[in-house]
Amino acid sequence: MANRKAIENSELKNRFDHFHREARYQSQPYRLLGKPQVTGKQVSVLIAYPADEKGSDKAGFAETVGNELKTYGLDPVKVVVQKSAVRIQVRLLVAAPDAKENEA
Repeated sequence: MANRKAIENSELKNRFDHFHREARYQSQPYRLLGKPQVTGKQVSVLIAYPADEKGSDKAGFAETVGNELKTYGLDPVKVVVQKSAVRIQVRLLVAAPDAKENEA
């Protein structure tokens, strides 16, 4: 049982790291404020708004990030829109999107 949790934590961290590597090279890169905090089955992260989002649609940015996380098999559990950033807590989806497509 403990080994399964370690594997899940490792998979969670790997997927989030992959998301973060890819997100840095998008047209509007996501910039983390501080390090991601891995606790149990969740990762908590603070993502800064892009420079052009400061006064505009912060909720839309948070939704975009949440949708992007889902493509990496991560489920945004809690999304909190803050003044200068969005705090997101994510966990592993039950099954990664690629795994569902392969089964069909």
